Amino acid sequence: MTDLSALPKHLELKSLAVLGISLLSLILFAFLFRHGPLDENARVALVQLIVGLMMVGLSVSWLRLPLFDRPAHLVPAMSAAGVIIALNCLDLGRFPGWSWWRLGDALLLGLAAGVMEEILCRGPLLFILAKHAPSAVSSSWFAAVVSAVIFGLLHLLNAGGSQSLWQTVLQVLYTMAFGLAMAALYLITHNLLVPILAHTIFDTIAYYFDLNGTSSMGGSWWGWLSFAALTGGCLVIGLALMGTLPHSALISRAIGAPTTQIVAGPNATDAPNEASEAPLHAKKRNL
Repeated sequence: MTDLSALPKHLELKSLAVLGISLLSLILFAFLFRHGPLDENARVALVQLIVGLMMVGLSVSWLRLPLFDRPAHLVPAMSAAGVIIALNCLDLGRFPGWSWWRLGDALLLGLAAGVMEEILCRGPLLFILAKHAPSAVSSSWFAAVVSAVIFGLLHLLNAGGSQSLWQTVLQVLYTMAFGLAMAALYLITHNLLVPILAHTIFDTIAYYFDLNGTSSMGGSWWGWLSFAALTGGCLVIGLALMGTLPHSALISRAIGAPTTQIVAGPNATDAPNEASEAPLHAKKRNL
């Protein structure tokens, strides 16, 4: 079992150090790759991918976070991911024609987003949020919901350029729902590769149709319908998957609170259940 007591001491400070190292590396690689045969979008994606992989390596080797446990519940998880990806295909626009070069660019952009965004919002942040969750709520729910909100708000950075502020607001809303679904995928499978794969496919398809990653939702009645379907679908899937957590015996392997084992004595069956009578703030919150 992996619980919060097994996490490294000073997790918050070490996570900030990982973030600082990653930011410095981002600046360094951006400077080194400022020129080259790749276009600007591809260079930025390559830098993001390299830094994202660095964050993954540091999170596993230094922070020792259980990001890649043996996958569990793969069938419902991959089925849910497939539905989300299908919903994303409702409003992609006109097919630009087949091109291996375009597919390569889209795959690089999608993989960079999948790795960087998942480790950023479903990596150390998820564990820190779970560790500091209020005692009255489930730490898994608190971490998943708050990380999803943060993930959505990060997309405010997309405002400007070819994407209007209104389209960015819509993007923030559906990415919050998408973030909840991705957090749920990690929590039920205990393996970050599952949401990374789902996120990568999701973004690769979108980038193939528009290499600038511009959101077109809300621009027409079909765009509004697609927005509602994607947002609602991600929200329902995320909530449904999260709803399975209390019934999963394996979820404590992801993020949990220290538990106390009571050794039963000869008269244990006659003894009162002291754990159930403990005050709420004293109970341990397993994920």
